[in-house]
Amino acid sequence: MSFEVELDRACELAREAGAAILEHYRAAPSSDGELDPVEAALAVAEKIIVAGLLETFPDDGLVSKGSSETPDQFPGKRVWLVDPLDGMREFRARNGEFSVLLGLIVGGEPVLGVIHQPTTAVLYRAAQGSGAQVQRGEESATLTVSDVATTEGMVLVASRSHRDARTNDVQYLLGIGNALVSGSVGIKVALIAEQRCDVYVHTSGHTKAWDTCACEAILSEAGGMMTDCFGDPLRYDRRNVLHHRGIVASNGRAHEEIVDAAMRAIRGEIDDEDE
Repeated sequence: MSFEVELDRACELAREAGAAILEHYRAAPSSDGELDPVEAALAVAEKIIVAGLLETFPDDGLVSKGSSETPDQFPGKRVWLVDPLDGMREFRARNGEFSVLLGLIVGGEPVLGVIHQPTTAVLYRAAQGSGAQVQRGEESATLTVSDVATTEGMVLVASRSHRDARTNDVQYLLGIGNALVSGSVGIKVALIAEQRCDVYVHTSGHTKAWDTCACEAILSEAGGMMTDCFGDPLRYDRRNVLHHRGIVASNGRAHEEIVDAAMRAIRGEIDDEDE
């Protein structure tokens, strides 16, 4: 089954929402009681994406960061999972590391993903069976994860604003010496798809389905893997949109070893020999 029509429309809406977000990002803070720039940017981006998807695909379900619906309310339907502004802390910090995320699930499985970083105008896209691409201006390139097979040779990407001690433990257990930090989940996973990093581990249960749907679709088409921290597939067909068992994203070359380290870090199983 081809999803090219859906993918092209999702890319259009991501760029349109991104342009609207940038207007608020570049505006001076308001002091007259109006919505602050972050909330205003989220609201306008969500309005653009939701209206566009419902107009183009009226029979599809839709779950967004600002909606009250959950994926299981649309049984048997295709469901769009949308985060109009992933990385709100990064927006407030004005470091540019936020993104627009649009994903589509069919039968509970991510089949399409778009990640757009408004501040750089870079867009990552993928549809099941069609590979993954990155677009910079008029140029497009195929995305393929790295072939680094040993964890010691891998580069970890960690959260700029949410990193905790357990992430440090995972890095130590895997013997990873090189690490980068970034904001949005979308951007971190995109760095893996672009071979700039190889591993991302988020051990808390705060990440939501709309944060990972587009990311998993793109990473999978680029040859990588995404699971929870115990090695099980992420679920997108439940009322609870939280990934309460965390997430692990990698180039897939040593995923089981990375999952094992994540489990040990979560359980506090780091003994004197490890140290």
